[in-house]
Amino acid sequence: MTDGFHRLTSVLRQEGLPGLGRRIRSRLFAEVRRRRRPPTLRRSFRTWVRLRADRRPPLHVLHIGMTGGTALKHVLLEHQETARYRLLLHGHDVTLAHVRRGQQLAFIVRDPLSRFVSAFNDRVFADHPRYQYPWRDEERVAFGVFRNPDQLATALSSPEDTERRQAEQAMRAIAHLNTHYRYWFPDEAAFRERLSDVFFVAQQQRLDADFEFLKRKLGLPPEARLPSDPIAAHRSLHDPEPLSDVARSNLERWYASDLAFVQLCRELAPMINADEAGARRTATAFDRRLNKKRARLPLQPTRSRVTVALAFLLLLIAVPEALGDRPFDPIGKGSILERVEHG
Repeated sequence: MTDGFHRLTSVLRQEGLPGLGRRIRSRLFAEVRRRRRPPTLRRSFRTWVRLRADRRPPLHVLHIGMTGGTALKHVLLEHQETARYRLLLHGHDVTLAHVRRGQQLAFIVRDPLSRFVSAFNDRVFADHPRYQYPWRDEERVAFGVFRNPDQLATALSSPEDTERRQAEQAMRAIAHLNTHYRYWFPDEAAFRERLSDVFFVAQQQRLDADFEFLKRKLGLPPEARLPSDPIAAHRSLHDPEPLSDVARSNLERWYASDLAFVQLCRELAPMINADEAGARRTATAFDRRLNKKRARLPLQPTRSRVTVALAFLLLLIAVPEALGDRPFDPIGKGSILERVEHG
C-alpha cells in the first residue's frame, strides 16, 4: 500500500494529472489486451477447415521475449509445410494455459541477467532496426533517468529512497524487463504437471546446437539453419556493457524465481529433448488415429446419426400439427396424423 502510494505521488509530481490519466488509460488497455484471446489462437471458418485437412499433430511454439524466439520462428516459418508437426508459431501473449492438455509445446529459455541486458538495450533503441515500437509514456520516464542497464540494476539497492523507487518503477515499466517467466509458466508445480506435453526446451546460449536436435525431431531438411543476419534474428547491433557485482546481486534477488525456473529447465532439457523416437511415435500415433476417424465415409450411417435424423423428422412432423399449424403434407394426401387416424 505504501509503495503504491509513493508511486502515485511520484507520478503526480513528475507528470501531473494528465500524466496520471495517461498511465491509468495505458494500464486499462493493457488489461483488456491481456484478457483478449491471442491472435494466433483465433480461428476463422477457413482456418478451421484448413486445420481439419492437416493430418499432422499440432506443436505450439511459445515465444518468451528476448530469448531468441524471433530467430527460431524465422527458420520454422520457412519449413512449416515440410515439418513432421503442424507448427503453431505464437507471439508473446500465448502462455502454457492457452495450450490444450495433450497438445505439445516448445520454447526457449535464457539466463535472466543476460535477458535483462538484452531487453534494456532493445527497448532503449525502440526495438530498432528490425522493428520500430515507440516508447510508452512510462518507458520514456524510465529511460530519462537510467541510461544503461548497469545504472538501473545498481539503483535497485540505492540508499536514496527516491532513486530506489525510480529503479523499481523502471523495472515494472520497461517491456520485457517487467515480464517474468511466471507469466508463461505460473509455477513449478503447474509446469511439472504438464511435462508430458513439453516437446522441446532450447537454451539461448546454445541455440545453434539445440536447433540441430530440434531439427531432427521435427524432420526438417539438413539445410535448415537459424538466420545469421542480426536483423532477421532480431539481435542487438550494440555490444552489451558488463554488469557490476552490485548490479548482478540486485538482479539475482529481483529475478530469483526466474533463475530457479531456468535452472529447472536446464536440468530437464536433456531428458525432454533426447526423446526423438518418442516424437516419431507421437506423430505416427496421431496420424493413425486420424486415419481411423476418416476411414468411415461421411455418409456412412452410425447409431448417433440415425438417432439425430429420426429425432429431427419427428419434430418436423409433430410440432406444426401439435400447434394447429398447417399440417406436414409432403405428398399432398393429407397429414401424417390424419392418414394414421383414418387408416
